[in-house]
Amino acid sequence: MLSLSEEAAFLLRALGQFNAPVAASRFEKSLPKLGPVKRSEVRPLLDRLLKQDLVRIDRQSNKVTYWLPALEEKLAEQLIALLQQGPLAPSGVEGKNSPLGSLPPGGRKSLLNRLKKERRIFEFPAVKGTGNRLSVIPPEIQDYLQGMIEGLFAKLRPLSVAFEEAGVHTKEDFYLQAHQMWLNSLPVKISTMPEPVEVPSGEVAERLILAGMTQLDSAAINGALVSLTKLRNLLRAHFPGKVDFDGAILTFAEQERIALHRHVHVSTLSQAEKDDLVTDGRDNYFIGIALRV
Repeated sequence: MLSLSEEAAFLLRALGQFNAPVAASRFEKSLPKLGPVKRSEVRPLLDRLLKQDLVRIDRQSNKVTYWLPALEEKLAEQLIALLQQGPLAPSGVEGKNSPLGSLPPGGRKSLLNRLKKERRIFEFPAVKGTGNRLSVIPPEIQDYLQGMIEGLFAKLRPLSVAFEEAGVHTKEDFYLQAHQMWLNSLPVKISTMPEPVEVPSGEVAERLILAGMTQLDSAAINGALVSLTKLRNLLRAHFPGKVDFDGAILTFAEQERIALHRHVHVSTLSQAEKDDLVTDGRDNYFIGIALRV
């Protein structure tokens, strides 16, 4: 009789032959009759491997499905690559033609929850329309507030003009009071002077940048180009000021572990577009970052 580790290795190798989750009945039939593991021992042994996080098992009614964590991670990378093209509704990543289509419903839900917990993907309400969206980039507050604020100001603007013409308030006084009423009506107290954020530097900044690059694109570890605009949005909580982010990127580039890709047609950009790019202050504007491999 083989030891448990040899039996486990045999089953894991057998599962590795499948490029999609496999039903328990099909998996058992695929095993050689004279193999080292008896048919009656397969499910109990796989249950033990589940506890060791060496295999994934999904049970629904009488159907049991198996797959390896390596396969699950491969599907996760395919999903992240899909979401890099733009946010999608959860239903859009669970269909038969999606990267997660081969997983059973329980497996899809578990994987999505894990990726959200690891902050490799994010789920948030759609900016336009209804329902939620999945994305590799966190939501931007201004995307949600812009439309509502524009609608509010459209109603306030003629009123402020009427007050000014009547000599009751200047436009400045009108909007200062509107601003104060807005702050007072919020469900949380907002400080007008937020405490300064300690901006990371040195190795901490480099680790954050590298982690952000691989979160945006798993191929970044192999030298794939990553958008600096997307990276800044992802790391905004750590580098709230653009100057802070630009400085961290340029300092990291001095270590020659990364390469920065310049915009080669700067003259075609407006000043607002330039302001969104990383710059060294010497008319060099950078749009991408890549790890030197």
